[in-house]
Amino acid sequence: LTGKILLVLGPIPFIVSIGVVFGQWSLIGTGKDKVLRNVYIFFSFIHLLLLFPYIFFFNNYGVAISILTTEFLISCTFIYIYLIPFIKFSQIMYILLSLLTHNLLIHFYLN
Repeated sequence: LTGKILLVLGPIPFIVSIGVVFGQWSLIGTGKDKVLRNVYIFFSFIHLLLLFPYIFFFNNYGVAISILTTEFLISCTFIYIYLIPFIKFSQIMYILLSLLTHNLLIHFYLN
């Protein structure tokens, strides 16, 4: 059981390191410490909202999945905040839609 939970938590160091580069190093370096604080406060509440349903549905794995989900969302938010000045909104929408359609195609292909 512990080994399987550790497998779920395996990607955490990679995800957190990306969050550190785009979060702490870039946001604090550019004087956006309040944005960094607000992201962490917001996602701590999101984590609490996700935690209990995940524990209910996934039992022992729920906490690990909740941590993985929260860290992933935090890192994605830091990347998004960092890239806002460099990418136009239409390009972001194109990227998100292409990822969504790609995932849907894979889902329908595999099922």
